[in-house]
Amino acid sequence: MRRMRSFALEGHSVGIMKHILLSLGAVAGLTVGAAYSQTSTAVNLNSQSRNPDFSNFSFTRPVSVGAALPSICQIGQLFFNSSAPPGANLFACTQPNAWSVMGTNTLQPAGSATLGGVMIPANSGLTLGSNGALSANVGALAGTVAAGNDSRIVNALQPTSSIPASNITGLARSATTDATNASNITSGTLIPSVLPSPTSSTLGGVKSFAAPSHQWINSVSTGGLPSSTQPAFSDISGSLATSQLPAFTGDTTSASGSSVTTTVRVNGVSYSASPATNTVAVVTGANSTTYEQVPNSALANSSITLNGAANQIQVAGGSLALGGTATLSLPSSVTLGSVGSSSGALVLSGSTSGTTTVRPAAAAGSWNMTLPSSSGSAGQFLQTDGSGNTTWVSASGAITGLSANSLPRATSSTALGNSSIADNGATVSVSEPVAISSGGSNAIGIGTTNPAAALDINSNSLIIEIAQTPASSSAACTTGTISWDSNYVYVCVASNTWRRSALATF
Repeated sequence: MRRMRSFALEGHSVGIMKHILLSLGAVAGLTVGAAYSQTSTAVNLNSQSRNPDFSNFSFTRPVSVGAALPSICQIGQLFFNSSAPPGANLFACTQPNAWSVMGTNTLQPAGSATLGGVMIPANSGLTLGSNGALSANVGALAGTVAAGNDSRIVNALQPTSSIPASNITGLARSATTDATNASNITSGTLIPSVLPSPTSSTLGGVKSFAAPSHQWINSVSTGGLPSSTQPAFSDISGSLATSQLPAFTGDTTSASGSSVTTTVRVNGVSYSASPATNTVAVVTGANSTTYEQVPNSALANSSITLNGAANQIQVAGGSLALGGTATLSLPSSVTLGSVGSSSGALVLSGSTSGTTTVRPAAAAGSWNMTLPSSSGSAGQFLQTDGSGNTTWVSASGAITGLSANSLPRATSSTALGNSSIADNGATVSVSEPVAISSGGSNAIGIGTTNPAAALDINSNSLIIEIAQTPASSSAACTTGTISWDSNYVYVCVASNTWRRSALATF
């Protein structure tokens, strides 16, 4: 036995000896109880033994056993999972309530996102040894490779140097010739899909197009499709030569290639090809004309007389001018202008300069005006009777009934009378109340043209010449009335309500 440590105090040594004896007795009792199948007593190996040795035990099971891992564990706890694959049964609690498989063969099956053990199919021709070495099966069976230089392997290897094309049979010409160079293409036809699309700066494939008659191709799309249109006269430049003119037939005739034409009919009316000198064509009937002599070729000092109500002269645009002292005599009315397009106007020119134009309103209405039979007298004006008949009338006499310096006002729709405003050239006086009910601010400005209040006096004093003392504080008054006497200033602050303020000397 190990020599016991002595203690200075005898009482302590005696106590330790008693503890040892009691412990041995407990062990002896445990052994005896077990032999006689008595109830076992639990022994705490951590506190009741030292360095226990189980190597000579015929049977030990130091870990828990079960078909599923417990959900709760403490760090360092071991568990044998009987349902796990052999070699992956032992688990250790590495974190609270977290188990980790223990042992050397712990690879899980490989997954799409996890590493694991690799399975070797039986027909793959590969064998995985117990030491982890991978070997290939060599033989003539399916799934194996032949011994020696297997052509399947040799032909798949990349040679260290390029193989000359002459040593390779069965190659197309494009394998030894740059087919991307157009000059090397000597035969065959390119398919449409390999042709590039044309652009504004590069050539490309163009599709066939059957253009309609009298049209030309004006564009080609980027897909190679032409389009056509019929040219307009604006698309043609240059001038036609006389030799290119066709022969005119019908009312206007000419020879082919000639610019000289002869018009024998206008609007269905035939005209002579060779009229006499100084004649004009006159339509005498349906599709017939005659030529009438005019006074002379220059038409100078000539006159035109129109007889009958049916004869008219119409000028559409331009002007009808009579020179010199010529007179235009018309037997009936003259219409100037055209309703719906232009107003008629009578323009009278002055003998030296200027013009006077007489024209109606745009919406002229329909009415007549008959002028008087004479030129009237000096001072008269032209008056109508309401039906268009006009006469010369003298203006009525001077206005009567007005006072001197009085500004007139209308006493009726046709008469004037005196107003309450008088102006003697120095002072304007008003004898009636003045009410301002219009204007920007309905205000009166005295000494200012821009009043800021209903009454704006631009001065340093306001004079109320007559004193007034209200009879009492409830005397009749209008709100805003101001009066004064020698002792007070009075203000009507509400209807029939006065307030006053005493005056003091200074």
